[in-house]
Amino acid sequence: MQTQEAVKKYLLSKKNRTKLKLFQLLTKHSEPVSQSYLAQRSQVSDATLLLYLKELSQDLQQIIHPDCRVISKQRFSQIDIALFDKAECYYKMFGAYCKSSTNFTIIAALLDRETNSILALSYKTNYSVPYLYSRMKEIDEFLALFGLAISFSKSGNRRIHGTEIQIQYCLLDVYWTIFANTSLPFNKDSIDVYQFVSTYLKKELIPRLSSGQLDKIALLLILCTENFPYSSLKKVQEDLANSENSRIFLNPMIDAFNPSLHLNDEQRIILNILIRLSTTKIDSDEENYKQYSTFIQEKVPAVLSAKKIVDNFSKRFQLKIPENKRVLHILNLSRNRLYNDYLAENHSNTMLPSYFLHKNSENFSQVIDDIRHFYHDFEQHDDVFGASSNAQNTDSIIEDLYHLYDRYHAVNPIRIGVNYTRDYYISDDIMGKIEQLFTDSIILQKNEMNNCDLVISDCPLPKLKSKIKKIYVINDLSNKENFDILFEQVARETFDLINSRF
Repeated sequence: MQTQEAVKKYLLSKKNRTKLKLFQLLTKHSEPVSQSYLAQRSQVSDATLLLYLKELSQDLQQIIHPDCRVISKQRFSQIDIALFDKAECYYKMFGAYCKSSTNFTIIAALLDRETNSILALSYKTNYSVPYLYSRMKEIDEFLALFGLAISFSKSGNRRIHGTEIQIQYCLLDVYWTIFANTSLPFNKDSIDVYQFVSTYLKKELIPRLSSGQLDKIALLLILCTENFPYSSLKKVQEDLANSENSRIFLNPMIDAFNPSLHLNDEQRIILNILIRLSTTKIDSDEENYKQYSTFIQEKVPAVLSAKKIVDNFSKRFQLKIPENKRVLHILNLSRNRLYNDYLAENHSNTMLPSYFLHKNSENFSQVIDDIRHFYHDFEQHDDVFGASSNAQNTDSIIEDLYHLYDRYHAVNPIRIGVNYTRDYYISDDIMGKIEQLFTDSIILQKNEMNNCDLVISDCPLPKLKSKIKKIYVINDLSNKENFDILFEQVARETFDLINSRF
């Protein structure tokens, strides 16, 4: 279960989940949308739909701006959010709906470090003690996704079960999932994010961060400095002592943070682990290789095992991985191990697109069976990847390995035929534009259409093999709208063809 799905399931009412879905459906279309379509997609009656659309319009005016609204006329509806960014509107709506929910209120208070008893929780939330106990089962199910549990002693004192890293990652993951970069906690909305992050990270990393990455790292730093240690320092030290090679993150080559920062070793290690578990890798090829060499020199088991997997897998499946990418994938696979070691076994995660895009492809099952067989053989003889093997961890590693297979195994190029007969010079121009879009993995041709995977034609081709995809150009291509539609079709069909290859 992904975090967003879990948040919607456990923290939002069914009504607010439906209103969020309606918001997304309406913002996908610039033109009015049929209310029967909206009702069908939202699985509500026509009467309920009209009620929800009215409430959504009111919510937009209150949460976003008075000029935002839903316009409904003659069984069609359209959203007007003026010049506001639709993603920003979505997260502000999502955040407001969560804040208004009972479970969010209770969980936010529960995870406040100052809430040390059931009575303190009752005081903060204005809910009675019996009522709070009645809500705990559902809340426990949500927190269990992050490896956390809350209990109360006979005297009512709160106990939180989980490691420091699991607690801090839960705070970050849930907060970012709900609010993204539309809000910062602890009344720090007015900070200069770039300057704030620059005081923590090594200066060479800052220019490589996107604005979204900067915002997420700022949130991570705020949470982990204001809340550190969430548990006692002694417990943090015990947790890290049980984690093999955790001190490798203090190595200047591995440490992502400014060496002059006043951080104790435990906080520095935890920040280094969390920044790797929550953001994409941004180091240069040279830095990746230096980090990789450091790990190998220090004989870090996870990296040694990851190297062995990538090398053996490449040989077994005849993959051609460039050296700089090979090092990056070894480090990423090591990070997968980090994820599995420090977070809960059933922690929510997102399936790799390269995996689910192929699920219905012809040879997918056979390829996955081969990869699974390879990995089971490997983990039986490997102390690191076999030590904490479980179904979810195994599945995530197989997804990673499938990503390698999908990206680097040899495939025949896509053949695209251009059969434009009205004017002799148009075919070359279409082919030139396709070459600009797809620099490799395709072959363009003007003849032998029956040898193609996709054919673009301005006239019927009834004798073409049935398996060949066809795009017919009926309208005049001198019209920009028609030309844009053609290339949207080419991009979509080519993408599908590439992702159907094994």
